[in-house]
Amino acid sequence: MPARHLLLLPDLGDLLRLQPQYNAATVTELLAAAGEREVWWASSPDPEHPLRDALPAAGVTVRELPLPDWGWADAEHEQLITFLNMYPQGRERLQNAARAEAELAARLGEPLTTADVFGGPLLSAAREYHAATAAALDEGPGTRWHARRLDELAALAAELSGVLLAPLDDLPGLLDRLPGPHCWKCSASFPARRAVSAPWPTAPGNCTRKTTPPPCSPRWSAKPATG
Repeated sequence: MPARHLLLLPDLGDLLRLQPQYNAATVTELLAAAGEREVWWASSPDPEHPLRDALPAAGVTVRELPLPDWGWADAEHEQLITFLNMYPQGRERLQNAARAEAELAARLGEPLTTADVFGGPLLSAAREYHAATAAALDEGPGTRWHARRLDELAALAAELSGVLLAPLDDLPGLLDRLPGPHCWKCSASFPARRAVSAPWPTAPGNCTRKTTPPPCSPRWSAKPATG
């Protein structure tokens, strides 16, 4: 049985309007270079998202994943913030989470190239952000149920092939959950391709690089998960 391949495409949300070298036009160019004409949408439901118009205009079909409405998680998060603000220890925890968010926001506010977005340092910073948020506020309402949301998304993604557009900070968590060797393949046409069901032609854990772009390394959500 041939391997199904899933391309994980990092989304920066509204930052695609601001970044000069990784923006909506860059995303459409990456898809064209990879010969991909369809995208599975696993990012923000915002109808004003910059790729909502850019992808169809470039001839790319957007396929909606049947994602649940997580609006209730936002409501729970706000309730927790209100509660924690009532106590000194709670305010300290909120400050720790805010620091983690500010650090990631600062990284994402820098001029980013495609290599930066797919590269190890930025993706590791996003992973550290989620770890710090969970440490400060606990997994659940404090993280807007990030781990649970990724569990459900990974269950859907494991059955897909093609391209999955997801918030950058979700990518490492998805890699942790998708079946198959934890490995990226880097190529000149598209930086990250992952086999999600059948074995890789290389040994598990090894990364095969055809060129020198971004390192084989996993993770951003365009909207950080702290209040």
